[in-house]
Amino acid sequence: MLGIALVVGLYFTPTLFERYVMSAARPYLPGSEVPPPGFEAASAPLGIPPAATGSTAYVLQESPEPDQPFVAYDPCRPVHYVVRPDLAPPGTDQLVQESVAAVSVATGLQFVFDGPTTEAPSKDREAYQPDRYGKKWAPILIVWSTPEEATELAGKVAGTGGSSAIQVPGEPYVYVTGQVQLDAPGLTEPWPIPKGLPWSGPSSCTSWRTWWDWTTSTIPPS
Repeated sequence: MLGIALVVGLYFTPTLFERYVMSAARPYLPGSEVPPPGFEAASAPLGIPPAATGSTAYVLQESPEPDQPFVAYDPCRPVHYVVRPDLAPPGTDQLVQESVAAVSVATGLQFVFDGPTTEAPSKDREAYQPDRYGKKWAPILIVWSTPEEATELAGKVAGTGGSSAIQVPGEPYVYVTGQVQLDAPGLTEPWPIPKGLPWSGPSSCTSWRTWWDWTTSTIPPS
């Protein structure tokens, strides 16, 4: 009788079965597309972002769920990332580290560098790759690429990026990984001289930050 009651209950309440039973069992099933839960999860955020200033110079990413105002990374877990060093111009290791550190300061997220990788960029990148990265979400992938390999870099595009969100039944959408593609050939070419400005711009990506700081402080607003 208990077995019949259980079957009847699951038949008439499939949503509850999916939410509470399958969501817990799915990570342990063969061919699972999600890792076991709880990896590196803390009980409180690992970092604290700076206080909001009221700036409108950024936009929070909208959620596919109407009742969820935005999607973000879990602040209670470190965000792992890897770098494919192929085609990387000299000196860019430090540039990547400094850029990631700047994002950490701005968001409060804590980043962990997992080292180099041979993974290539892909429009259909899998968020969970246990054979390559173990039973956890794949780290953020940062690659130096070319327009031939990553067609999104064609034209005057210095780089592209984005994150992948997932939703466990009954829980909000959350970002678990992402990728950044940087146009290695384009970013090592001399930059054009802005009209009326007395500086030639950077000849390599190691001078991005100098170029950006200088231009934003000297070009009058339009």
